[in-house]
Amino acid sequence: MLVSRNIHIAAPVERVFALMCDPVARARLNPQVTPLRVEIENDTCLHEGSVCHFRIQLGQRIVDYRTRVREFVPQRRIVSVSDTAVPFEVIIETAAENDGTA
Repeated sequence: MLVSRNIHIAAPVERVFALMCDPVARARLNPQVTPLRVEIENDTCLHEGSVCHFRIQLGQRIVDYRTRVREFVPQRRIVSVSDTAVPFEVIIETAAENDGTA
């Protein structure tokens, strides 16, 4: 299954990408979940190979999982893969568009 969304954000790529590099801030953007614990292993900046730990509340369920950053291209792309029973991949891409970011 593929789920894809595109949005335009009236902010520069650098600012949007910095937000996407913060898993806590990114988790808070999802209205479907309540982040309970979100952190990057070894408390470092996000980079290729980073492992992120997530504990979120989804409705009445508590979900724990980890992701590993498989690809990291500054200001352009983050690809993460989960270590769940049914793995999922999250691809975040940013590009300059009409005085903002797509």
